[in-house]
Amino acid sequence: MAERRNDPRRRTRLRPGKLLDMKGGFIADCMILDRSAAGVRIRRFEPGALPEEFLLLDEREGERWAARAVWQEKTEAGLVREGLAEQPDRREMTRIAGPYYAVR
Repeated sequence: MAERRNDPRRRTRLRPGKLLDMKGGFIADCMILDRSAAGVRIRRFEPGALPEEFLLLDEREGERWAARAVWQEKTEAGLVREGLAEQPDRREMTRIAGPYYAVR
């Protein structure tokens, strides 16, 4: 398969992420499998279509950005960054990344 991305991808190791709606509400947990300057490849723990627009939180880096899926296959998806990364404040990170976030 021919490489189509403009920037090289870098594999990540066990990098947890969260998919959030545009208001910061929980959609799903995910793992970030690899990254490039323009986007990421993720694995979700449950299959399902992603919304048209959403936020991806990289828990390890402590940053989130708007994203759009450019492809989806079963539990994996390729996302492109839409805009600049933001760093949630400490209180917001605790709320988002804390235990039982999905049931709050």
